[in-house]
Amino acid sequence: MKKTRSVLLAIALATAVCSFALPRPAAFCEDAVQYTLVNGSYVLAGVFGEDYTCADNVMSTCTYVRSGSQYVPCRRGVYQSTNPPK
Repeated sequence: MKKTRSVLLAIALATAVCSFALPRPAAFCEDAVQYTLVNGSYVLAGVFGEDYTCADNVMSTCTYVRSGSQYVPCRRGVYQSTNPPK
């Protein structure tokens, strides 16, 4: 009985650790608040399609999202503002 309980507990613990370590689905990324990197600082990107777009470039990161205290890449491309400064 103790051995079975220990095995089940180990499986549950391993499942919890693995599910936490997996990346979030893309829907989370695109629905979250977006930031872009400007001169080494993360700033709000705005609304995709209204305030900015991401030009095709698979080698660059267009926007980031916050995951805890870190910023993680979200959209690929080159950030392009669609609202010129006033």
